[in-house]
Amino acid sequence: MQHLAREKRAQIEILLKQGLAKTKIAKAVGISRSTINDFQKVLSSNLLRSNFLEFFKAPFTNYTK
Repeated sequence: MQHLAREKRAQIEILLKQGLAKTKIAKAVGISRSTINDFQKVLSSNLLRSNFLEFFKAPFTNYTK
């Protein structure tokens, strides 16, 4: 995946969350659709990783009461 500037990454993330088609996002940002796909995979992976880490940072609660 090509290196994306922070501004472009933010723009892509916002447009994806708004539900815009990947082809339209690619044209608007000036990159290929496959780069959008790669970015979305990385974004999903990072979200999963951060949610996983937050789960283990949370205080332990005894659910066996």
